[in-house]
Amino acid sequence: MPIELFLADASVTPIEPAAYILASVLTFAALGGAWAMGVFRTRSIVGPTRLGTKDSVTLMLVVLGMTVVTWATAPALVAKAMNIELYEKNSTTQPTTQAGDAPGAPAPVTPAPAKFRPEALVTLGAVGAAAAIIMCVLMTVAYRPGAITRMGFGPTDLLQAPLSGLAAGMLAVPLVTAVSIYTAGLWDLLGLGHPNEHPLLQILGDPSRQGLRNLILFTAVVLAPVAEELIFRGYVQTLLVRLVGGNKPSRAVFARWTAILLTALLFSLVHEWWTRPPIFALAVCIGYLYERTGNLWACVILHAIFNATSTALFLLQQQNG
Repeated sequence: MPIELFLADASVTPIEPAAYILASVLTFAALGGAWAMGVFRTRSIVGPTRLGTKDSVTLMLVVLGMTVVTWATAPALVAKAMNIELYEKNSTTQPTTQAGDAPGAPAPVTPAPAKFRPEALVTLGAVGAAAAIIMCVLMTVAYRPGAITRMGFGPTDLLQAPLSGLAAGMLAVPLVTAVSIYTAGLWDLLGLGHPNEHPLLQILGDPSRQGLRNLILFTAVVLAPVAEELIFRGYVQTLLVRLVGGNKPSRAVFARWTAILLTALLFSLVHEWWTRPPIFALAVCIGYLYERTGNLWACVILHAIFNATSTALFLLQQQNG
């Protein structure tokens, strides 16, 4: 479930001055909390080593590639196997007239652009994320013995993760919210518009479609955080740390920060353009948490907190009209 589902609901009306004041307060609060937690200490980022001496970069790339391919192809395969109708039926056509057309000649018609059915988006989005998780975990267990534990994705890590994830959420959510406000103001200043509301948000705001609403929430708060953290932090960021720094302790800080920033950039680029600044900020927070703790479950929890908070704010806004 892409994060832009929630950020896309931002208003395109000019940002009120009070919003900038709120953003400033949130920014200073988040940075003050980060300083108190030692985030700005140089070597606070150097946490546990996640790659063993026998870990093969090539094998990790294979697992990563298979996971991404599975996420991309599983929805289409399931849709075909179950005969899921992907597009809305739309017989509306737009007549167009071109210069030089003979008088009385029928005007050519242009079919209206096909639109995905929201129900198909919800169902297949969940299928893709679930399939990616299964593929990644199975291949990691089968071909990289002990890697689940080294990645911080084992049962013990899950028990230790809530405290770190919640603490990080108290800093990251206000910071990303502030960046979202600044970003909306920038797009308004530049005159750049974007869709007011994602189709799936329309489902979230419709109480009569409770089954689909529950599936959206489950995907956003559970499936998407697990799948995306396995791919981006568990594999991409870990690979970049190895490729940039090798096994040299003297390059640990540089390698980890470089990996965090590059992974955050990649993570933001797979989302809609208008959401990239706040998503980049969120990804930097998650990446730092991973390097400091080595606990992938903590990253999943932070990611889930952000999605859950965004969803709750949207639903609250809907209830208040």
